[in-house]
Amino acid sequence: MTYEKKKIFTADDLRVIKELSDSLEFETWHQHYNLFDTSRAHIPTKYWSEEPFIKLEEYVGKKAYTHYFLKYEVGSFARMHKDNVDKVGQTIVTHIDSSPDLHGGDSVIFGRYAKKVRPSHLPAKRVKGEKGQYNEQIIPITIRAENGESIVYDTSMQHGVSLVERGIRIVLISWFQK
Repeated sequence: MTYEKKKIFTADDLRVIKELSDSLEFETWHQHYNLFDTSRAHIPTKYWSEEPFIKLEEYVGKKAYTHYFLKYEVGSFARMHKDNVDKVGQTIVTHIDSSPDLHGGDSVIFGRYAKKVRPSHLPAKRVKGEKGQYNEQIIPITIRAENGESIVYDTSMQHGVSLVERGIRIVLISWFQK
């Protein structure tokens, strides 16, 4: 699996999630593992029985491992990483809200470079000892999500978030058990 972008939630589901986000206290971190200068709000398990969270479990077909909100503001980003591969089998990132002036803060993944036959008339120069990086995840791909859109991927997917240069972005992170 690479990734897929889906509309999993209805407008009403999104309203419920946004209200929950507004009601929780965010804790600001200089660094929280692979996240830099972000704010995080853990979602207590008592909320996991609400309709939007049940929809996510039904969509994935797995039980939730955790859910939390992240707020990205100017200077925030997530370096390229893979999620906790020992415990997490799948990740869904849902774009909840952003300011109209948001610049940056897009999801970034490394896509797989499909093997291509090098045209005989084009040279290829590589670092010493490097063979063609065919079938490796080396292509940076930016994924822009609108409010309510979810990006779904498994833990083998390298991903991150580009630097927020202007505005605010709030996302729901949902991890599911293996």
